Amino acid sequence: MIGRVGFLFPGQGGYIAGALAHVAGGGEVASVTDTVDSVAADYGHQPVSPLVLDHGGPTLDQLLAEDPDRVQLAVFACSVASAALLAADYGLVPDVVFGHSLGEISALTVAGALSVADGARVVCERVAALRRTAPQPGGLLAVGAGADRTGHLLGAVDDWRLAVAAENSPFQTVVSGPDQALAVLAGAAEAVGVRTFRLRAPGQFHNPALAATADEFADGLRRIRFAEPRTRVYSDVAGGYLDGDSDARRLLRSHLVRPVRFLPAVRALHADGVTTFIECGARDVLTRLVTDCLPPSVLALAPLRLCADRAELDDLLARWSREQSTRPTRATAPAAAPRPAAERPSPAVIAPARPASEPARAYSPNDGPNGAAAAPASHAPEPATAHWRPDAGPGDGSSAAGRLADGWVAGAAEPGAAEPGAAEPANGRLPDDAVVLENLRRLYADALEYPPEAFGDNADLEGDLGIDSLKQTEMLGRVLDRYGVTVQPGQLRATEYPTLAAVVALLRRLTQA
Repeated sequence: MIGRVGFLFPGQGGYIAGALAHVAGGGEVASVTDTVDSVAADYGHQPVSPLVLDHGGPTLDQLLAEDPDRVQLAVFACSVASAALLAADYGLVPDVVFGHSLGEISALTVAGALSVADGARVVCERVAALRRTAPQPGGLLAVGAGADRTGHLLGAVDDWRLAVAAENSPFQTVVSGPDQALAVLAGAAEAVGVRTFRLRAPGQFHNPALAATADEFADGLRRIRFAEPRTRVYSDVAGGYLDGDSDARRLLRSHLVRPVRFLPAVRALHADGVTTFIECGARDVLTRLVTDCLPPSVLALAPLRLCADRAELDDLLARWSREQSTRPTRATAPAAAPRPAAERPSPAVIAPARPASEPARAYSPNDGPNGAAAAPASHAPEPATAHWRPDAGPGDGSSAAGRLADGWVAGAAEPGAAEPGAAEPANGRLPDDAVVLENLRRLYADALEYPPEAFGDNADLEGDLGIDSLKQTEMLGRVLDRYGVTVQPGQLRATEYPTLAAVVALLRRLTQA
């Protein structure tokens, strides 16, 4: 069976300043950003283009503190422009689209249910509704546990103001609520050994407390024109495929108060034949989650996050297309190589019409908010994962992670982000084995969201802890980078070092060579 391609669209946490600066040479990016700027001005917002096209723009934390409204517009512009770029320059279009929280608006736009201008208007109406009717201060708490265990914690705390906002993976659930209630939940989780941390979010999204905001938002949506989607849309809030423009309106009204069910969504799409997930946006937040939810045979790709310039993007997608041609169970890109600018199709059409090959499961507005949810993956922490990418790390040909065997490595962290738990060798010398082992234990625990005590010296990473070979490869790359060790392509295979003690011994050998 030839697999299908799904495009993923992140929420608010998918922002990075200047995310498209390195690939914005074509008219498709300018067409989207200019349109969003025009709509933003109509609603009294500053232009979004500088946020998307200038590496010197404000960080996410700065925007959340100074101008949180523009974060949503910037993420929308980046996501839609990314999809337009992939379609216009590479002929890469999805079989199905779906978004996480705010990303549902981007997904509907790329599917053709909204024009770019109307999609930007939807974002502005969402911003306005939140501003006029926001409840008491609150936010989102990431819980390092699945939905069932998080549900038990919520039951123990017994505060009706708390609600599951997103079920992101088997290892991560996000809860929304007022600040005081979240602090109580964090304390209860800590008491039973479950890690939590607050997410960078300006409010308690996906919570019934936003019912008045949802009503206000619905009023604003009446002024916006919707169309029948050209591409299939799966909603991780509705729990199924959308059926027509009326479903889209009902979805957008309800997505502020109902949980995001990302884990069930990606599993349902995989069952429907989606074997390649491509994240359209600045980061690799959602592709990281995909690899925690699905088997290693599934491909998760974040092309813009992994490439330092247009030439590297060309190479990545050409190589990816060749890779897929040798893997009949995975999706195949419609085009293998970029075309000259003069031959590229008009960027006006983001994704060509694609008939549905099977009946869609219609979304019903009567579907209740079942199960747990977690914060917009846009706001969510980033568990470890592995993605296909060229040998070299983004913008860094000397990256150890980029030269590990088979070309499977993780996307880099946001610029300036520190890797927890690992120490650089002092004066070029490795610390004592016990110190290195403790550093690795904390590094692996933080990245994979396991309790540190799970990483005994000789615990088998795959056999005892279920950490697959792709994640082991990523983590070994992180370790080598942090300790300044370089290796030749194909020199190491992570599975040959199945315990942390074996990784320490490898570091000792490589640093003494």
